[in-house]
Amino acid sequence: MCGKAKASTEDAQLCAKTVFREITQPESQIPLLIHGIHTVFESVISEEVTWRIGLLKIEGGKPIDWYAFFPGESPPRTSPRALGAPSSTVSKCIETKAMVIVEDIQQELGKRNKQSRRFVKGNTQPNDQGSQLCYPIIHSATGEVEYVITIAGDRARCMLERYRTIFDYVLQRFALRLSIEHALLIMKEKSQ
Repeated sequence: MCGKAKASTEDAQLCAKTVFREITQPESQIPLLIHGIHTVFESVISEEVTWRIGLLKIEGGKPIDWYAFFPGESPPRTSPRALGAPSSTVSKCIETKAMVIVEDIQQELGKRNKQSRRFVKGNTQPNDQGSQLCYPIIHSATGEVEYVITIAGDRARCMLERYRTIFDYVLQRFALRLSIEHALLIMKEKSQ
């Protein structure tokens, strides 16, 4: 933006459409925001945990695609379709339009009643340990969940319910920026 602002002082004939297309980069900003969430969890919460952060695109109340994830060499192990199961953390997040924290994934999988379960097995192995957090990004115009931020830590109880307020505080800031980038993405597509 600064480069464009400097160039505008030398060029009296700027095209607003061209400037808009050049300075808005939601395609690169959204993955950078996911990386930013990873950085916060890695440095502030715990360096002793391996964190995987993802952003799921939601349509019609169902996960349809992994829009972004970090680290890049560790892609999500469970498909969006599997995460559409009613007992998944993602589905519970979409249904309640609220953050869902699973402190211990193995303990959650051990629940006999599937309706009270908030985690789907997917590709989770019997010896895998961890915690899961899902955070909805709600579209301000429609009130519907547009994306879900997924955070997985490889140690049981690395994310605790008692820290919900802190997680919410941090993730609200990222959700706001992701919503802005999503809006820019829509406007940029419409301006083509």
